Amino acid sequence: MTIDISQRIRKMYPSLSKGHKKIANAVINEYETVAYMTAAQLGNKVGVSESTVVRFAGVLGYEGYSEFQHAVEELAKTKLTPNQRIDMTKKRIGRGDILDSVMHSDISKIKRTLEKLDRNAFYDAVDAILSAKTVYIIGARSAEPIAKILNYNLSLIFDNVKFVNASSTAEVFEQMFSINQDDVLIAFSFPRYSSRVAN
Repeated sequence: MTIDISQRIRKMYPSLSKGHKKIANAVINEYETVAYMTAAQLGNKVGVSESTVVRFAGVLGYEGYSEFQHAVEELAKTKLTPNQRIDMTKKRIGRGDILDSVMHSDISKIKRTLEKLDRNAFYDAVDAILSAKTVYIIGARSAEPIAKILNYNLSLIFDNVKFVNASSTAEVFEQMFSINQDDVLIAFSFPRYSSRVAN
């Protein structure tokens, strides 16, 4: 079982410095706000420097602030109901610049993806696409537009790209009847349609 950030903090709390204890208290008592703060904002809130916040993330065993922030977000997800999360987002944005808030959130997620992405898996996927006899692309419901964009772009480069219409299970099987080990299937999915794509 994975140790969440609150357990890490409680375990290490006695040995933390005064500045780190301030950050720890903010995480434990105000995780719903801290989850969406930059290192500078969190430092400002508790009265320590941005570098102290980054060092605190390292003391807890996280590779960087981005990983630490993700752990706080996970804590908030487990502790808050969906309605509380919506209320929290409204309070966070308030009358502020929604565009700025959304863009910074996206930047944070892109950075986290870049840090966590397995480079070998990425290049293996690229090699698989390049050597595939046929590349099948599928996405159900809300994921379908993304699948179509990839289909369009890959079709400009390759002649062997096939978009799979996921409107009915029977049609999916018909369109992919001849798929084999020489082919590649790229599937996009968002909850709640994951099982539909996986089947």
